[in-house]
Amino acid sequence: MKKILITAAYSKDKHLQKNLFEIISEISRLTPDNPITVLLLGHHINHLKEEFIHRGIDRLILAEHPLLENFTCEAYTHVIGEILKEYPADILFFNSDFQGQAIASRLAGRLDVGLAANITALEFDAQGDIHLIRPSFGENKMAKLKFLTHPQIITIQEGTFDVMPLPKKNCEVINFYPKLAAEDFPTKILAIVEDIQKNNQIEDADVLVAGGRGIGHAKGFLLLQELAHLLHGEIAGSRAAVDLNWIPFSKQVGQTGKIVHPSIYIAVGISGAMQHLAGMRKSKTIIAINKNPYAPIFQIADYGIVGEYETIIPQLIQKLKENQ
Repeated sequence: MKKILITAAYSKDKHLQKNLFEIISEISRLTPDNPITVLLLGHHINHLKEEFIHRGIDRLILAEHPLLENFTCEAYTHVIGEILKEYPADILFFNSDFQGQAIASRLAGRLDVGLAANITALEFDAQGDIHLIRPSFGENKMAKLKFLTHPQIITIQEGTFDVMPLPKKNCEVINFYPKLAAEDFPTKILAIVEDIQKNNQIEDADVLVAGGRGIGHAKGFLLLQELAHLLHGEIAGSRAAVDLNWIPFSKQVGQTGKIVHPSIYIAVGISGAMQHLAGMRKSKTIIAINKNPYAPIFQIADYGIVGEYETIIPQLIQKLKENQ
């Protein structure tokens, strides 16, 4: 039997990481007999226990301290290390965002163990050992991983799993109050600047207009932006578009970007490589626009238009404006 620890931060923005419940659901589905502990770090977080005690977990640890109100990698890693001394775990899961990656890598170094990052699928074998799948070699191959060290530290890409209703368990709630002093950690937070684009995250959009290498140049995204605006959506892009600096990384869809599932996904000039499809195949309606009639994207598209996007998109924009 494996002891599983799923860690999340509740920092000053007062938002839980979105895939926390995704991970809980998937681990509960795969290994219903393994005890699951959720560790939540932050300040003034006791009220959150109601969100977890009916989520099918066995134990909830609330680590509270004023120095945990804002994220710093040193403090969070220190506290997790102290908790592991009292509550050992065999497998540790983190979100694959900035915070999760920072903590997981530092913790792996401190414990001198391996780290499997950006995992997009996992399974347990008959012996209870975990096997992991993640993109590699520039997303052209999928690698299957198995740990040789203990404990096992894993980061999971957001949007990889579905949140499912889980049977209720008698959840033990533990309040953990670490002894921390500001002078013990080199990082000092001087100011917090709000991200002006935080309300424009592609994973929250109901409509996405995404461009790929077939757009041809950065200016082509201005056309996509106009279409997205008329549809009350957001623009996104493939890894190729990001690598060419046509669109920022925060807008990348795919296994090493964001996994999205909007109501409408319009793929423009995107061929449909495996790693991109894995990031958007759960979209309710997929519309593909590509000049290559044999592009793989058409195999999963609900609607397909073969032709030059420079001709097709302006026509769509004109029709939308006429119907406003």
